Amino acid sequence: MSATGFGVPKGAILFEENGFQYEFREYLGEIHQGVHLLLAWQRAGGQPQDKVLIKAIGPSSATHPPISRIKRARVRLEEQVRLSKFLVHPGILEVHKMKQVEGTLYVVNEFPSGNSLSSLLTLVGECRRWYSSEFTMFVGARVADVLVSAARTPSGMSLEMRAEWGDGREALTASAIGTIRSPQPPVAAPGGEAAGR
Repeated sequence: MSATGFGVPKGAILFEENGFQYEFREYLGEIHQGVHLLLAWQRAGGQPQDKVLIKAIGPSSATHPPISRIKRARVRLEEQVRLSKFLVHPGILEVHKMKQVEGTLYVVNEFPSGNSLSSLLTLVGECRRWYSSEFTMFVGARVADVLVSAARTPSGMSLEMRAEWGDGREALTASAIGTIRSPQPPVAAPGGEAAGR
């Protein structure tokens, strides 16, 4: 890992398992201290099959977070994977697998379709117009539905709930263990009419 990212060249195979290779495509940033988010292709027979999101925690070194932070991040990520099997909702991304290779822990998640909340907020800034209250309520209701679903767990089990901005800052004190899918409402320019889909 380098100071500017995960330090893996584009096209590198992160690991192989069950006939699939996971090819690194893009570094998306550090989502927690020591936890990196990567875009990758799942490949079979040398051909790309599906895009996946991979959370990766590398080994500690002098230029990276201390070993105690790395250990805490690993424990937290392993717990998230364990608890994610209880989260079944169309708005929560599925965790496919966890794999450790040469000291690096990888967690493979399905890739979200649609626009991210970050993209929707960027559009607001670029157009200098706010979304309608109806659109904002729609997005809020979808996120709330995911959080309520994630809170419904088998008796005796509690889940930490925390929603975050794309840069890792906490936005709410309550994280669904999985990643929340962006809602897919009718498309409209900020302050404009919705176009039906």
